[in-house]
Formats: sequence, C-alpha cells, structure tokens
Amino acid sequence: MHTILPFAFPESIVRLISTWLLYSLGAGVLLGLLTSMVMLATRGSAARLRYNLLLGSLALFAGMMLAILAVGIYQLPDTPVAAGGVATATGAASAGVVTAHPAPLTFMELLMRQVEQYSFPIVTIWMLFAGLRSIRLVAGLCTIRRLKTRQNEPAPAAWQQKLRLLSAQLGVSVKSTLLYSHAVTVPMVIGHFKPVILLPFAFVSSLPAAQVEAILLHELAHIARRDYLVNLLVSIMETIFFFNPALIWTASLLRKERENCCDDIALAQLDNPRDYIEALVNCQQLQQEAPLFATALFEKPGQLLGRVKRMVNHNNKRSLNNMEKSILSISLVTAGMLALAFTAPGDPVNNATVNLTKCPENAGVFQPDYWNRQFSATDTVPAPPPPP
Repeated sequence: MHTILPFAFPESIVRLISTWLLYSLGAGVLLGLLTSMVMLATRGSAARLRYNLLLGSLALFAGMMLAILAVGIYQLPDTPVAAGGVATATGAASAGVVTAHPAPLTFMELLMRQVEQYSFPIVTIWMLFAGLRSIRLVAGLCTIRRLKTRQNEPAPAAWQQKLRLLSAQLGVSVKSTLLYSHAVTVPMVIGHFKPVILLPFAFVSSLPAAQVEAILLHELAHIARRDYLVNLLVSIMETIFFFNPALIWTASLLRKERENCCDDIALAQLDNPRDYIEALVNCQQLQQEAPLFATALFEKPGQLLGRVKRMVNHNNKRSLNNMEKSILSISLVTAGMLALAFTAPGDPVNNATVNLTKCPENAGVFQPDYWNRQFSATDTVPAPPPPP
C-alpha cells in the first residue's frame, strides 16, 4: 500500500487507475478518428447535425471509459497480484494444473507490464495535475455563482415581459431571469435549473432595442439546448483526461459548433439578420474573455470574424486546418500500430499450460526440457526425477 498518495490506496487500485488511463489513450485514438470522420462527412451540413455527432462521439468515449472502469473494479477481487507483477496460481494449482506466465512478447503486453511497473508515479502525477484542474473548475463555478448575486440589478419590467415572449417563441419551458450586470462585459447564461441571463449594463445602454432582442434570442437558445449542463460535463471530462489531445480537440470543436447552432436559431427568429450581426460586432468591441464554464456570446476574443462570415455567406462548410489534419494523420498511424500490436501472435510454447499430474517421471523417461520451463515464485514445482 502506498501511503505517500493523498489517500492510502491499495496497490491493486493504483494499478487499476494506471491501466485505465492507458486505455483512455487508446479510446482517444478512436475518438480522434471518429471526430475527423464527422468533420469530413459534414463539411456542408448544418451546424446542428455536426454538433450532435460530435456530442455523440464524446458520449461514446465517456461510455467506453465508464465501462472499462466498471469491468476493472468488478475484476479486482478475482485477480490478486503478487510481488513483481506475476499473477498467482489459483484453484487450478490445487488440482495439479499450473499456468506459467513468462515475460510478455507482444507490444501491448510489454506496454501493460511497464505501466503496471510504474503505476505509482503515473497515478501520482495524474492526481497532481487533475487535482489542480479540479481546483480551477471549482474556482470557476464559484466565480459564476458570485456573478449571479453581486453587482447586478433586475432588468426593467418591459424587458422581463419581452424575455417571456421570446421564451414562448422558442419553446423554452424553463423560467429564466434577466439581470443587468456591472461585473461582466459580454452577455452570458449562468445556471441550468434556474438560468440567469446577464447583460452588461454598458451593452444595454448603448445598443438599439432590436439588437438587444437579437442577443436575448441567442442566450435563450443556449437555455433551450441545455448548453450550460453539457458544457459543465465536458469540462469535467477535460479535467479527468487533460492529457488526451483527441478529447481536448473534440471539446473545442463542440464549443464552436454550439455557438453556430445558437446563431442559426437566433437568425431564424429575426426578420432582419443585420440586427444580429451588428449586435455581435458591438459586443466584440466591449468584450473581454468570458468566465470559465459560462455559456457566453463569445468565449474568447477573436471568434467574431468566422461567425459573421458564416452567417453573411450562408456557408456551413467546415474544412480541417493544418493542426486538425495532423491530428487525423497521427490518429490513423496510431490506430494502425495498435491494430498490429493487438494481433501480434504470442509464443504458443511459453504460454502453454503445464499439467503436473502427468509428469514425465510417471513414464520413467527423463525430459530435462520439461523441468526447464519458467514458473512463478508462488508455484509449487515438484523435484525433477533422478537421471536413469
């Protein structure tokens, strides 16, 4: 048991976590390939379809990792581990049958052995970085909570009524609250069960009513799509698998398509799309980077140009950039290597099962090759017969 860890985990738990993290990289290769296929197959499709497929890819990844973890936990009592990483003989030894486990021969067996050997430092480093990112996540949620209660004031009754009318227009059943805020510089939605729409006070006082209404439609689209909850769940996945480039890439694409989906919903409800585009431009002039985990009109500065071009040109085409093409190439090469590693044949002689009840001494024949077989330290091997 490693007592240096923040919690005194048994060695079997430490090895389970390290193996689970290794499997997540393999699942990440599949996620990268699936994401690349989605982006290539939906280059001219609507943003909603692309978003749903990307979200399904992340859900598939999460389901795979939960299933792998559940299987590992279920098998813990049935697979005791002896010192040195050699599996102990179970009830088969009492029946006279011992299975010898020599050094692994395939690439995957060798990799698994190395991960088990260095499981303690692997898990320690992972817990350190995951813990720091968890603190960042909690701090972001606390910041958002403070924004709901500090430096804001209720919107006038006319705008509250307008918010209810727009909610009914979009079919939003969740009751939301509209607040004017002095602490934010970009419109945003906070909360899932009781969502709050924060509008910067400077934004409301300087924009025409038609543009404010267009921005409200965008924020209500976030509420209708449950984007706050999805964003939080994806952020938790990024905290756990912070080392997985495919997951980080897919999550960033998901956030971009999320904003495109809300843009499409807002434009579909407006008679004059120019009001919405001008509102985006005015917001960009006032905007700073949005708080973590809030579904803001812009998450980062510099996202305006691509969205405006897409809306003006009515162009949903999305091609892979150089970095994304590199990720696709690496995923293909890695997937091929893993396929070869899993299908590499082992040594049938070294993996043979030895039956001690049928020893050569019963036949009166001395066979030294039989007694030269490799056994683990816990196996009971009978003494060899004397030479004739």
